[in-house]
Amino acid sequence: MKRHSIPCIVFDGVSLRACNPNRNIVKELILTLTQLVPIGNVTTYSSIACLLNIHPRIIALVLKKNKRPIVYPCHRVIRSDGYVGGYTLLGKRADKVKEKLLTLEGVPIINGHVSPHRIIDLTKLLLT
Repeated sequence: MKRHSIPCIVFDGVSLRACNPNRNIVKELILTLTQLVPIGNVTTYSSIACLLNIHPRIIALVLKKNKRPIVYPCHRVIRSDGYVGGYTLLGKRADKVKEKLLTLEGVPIINGHVSPHRIIDLTKLLLT
């Protein structure tokens, strides 16, 4: 995937360091991008990371700290291999809650994986 560059946060494998003095901008971009994923579909950490030219782990770190999961539907972001992955709700692990929310929204999950036709590539959606 082609990366599109904007000022961002860099993850060096251990910690975050700012390329841009305002990390809140990147956080808001990540959270806002989750709102673009329609009910019944998901996107991937990699898809969001590609748009922002940052590491997918940064996406996961930001979403893990999401204090408004109804406003910013972080449960609609999964791993690039289709696996639903982890979920944190109010600071606690709640992986089954993520699967339940996706199922309630009509996303089929088989053996912990989402059907590929339900995965949206935000890069293609927004940049084509």
